[in-house]
Amino acid sequence: MADHKQVVRTFLDALGEHDEDAMKPLVSSDVRWWPPPSVASRANLDRPIVGWSAVPWLGGGATRAFRPGTTKLTYHHVLEDGDLVSVHMTRESVGSNGRPYENEYNWLLRFEDGLIAEVWEVLDTAHAFSILDPS
Repeated sequence: MADHKQVVRTFLDALGEHDEDAMKPLVSSDVRWWPPPSVASRANLDRPIVGWSAVPWLGGGATRAFRPGTTKLTYHHVLEDGDLVSVHMTRESVGSNGRPYENEYNWLLRFEDGLIAEVWEVLDTAHAFSILDPS
């Protein structure tokens, strides 16, 4: 059985680098991604977003919010229970707009057949928008 906690850490490191080649073998092609409701409404995203190619920060080809090579993740808690992994972490990075960014996250990831099949994100979206919003 795969170490789901390690898969999640590998996935998050690759996500921070925008490394689609490293992420793709870890994620189901029909992944269901649940962004926070405020993100979904502000960015006009479905909730959930379904499919690797539909998720903007995976295979969707959208503009990235962070500069590659600037992400530092601090893991406060990584818990695994069956097919679920919960990650409480802080992300420090530089936004694509050049502004320093730091925010606390909690992600819940569900595995199916060894792949990340579903992701729920919880974060302080008001804080994120105040730093990353280009308008």
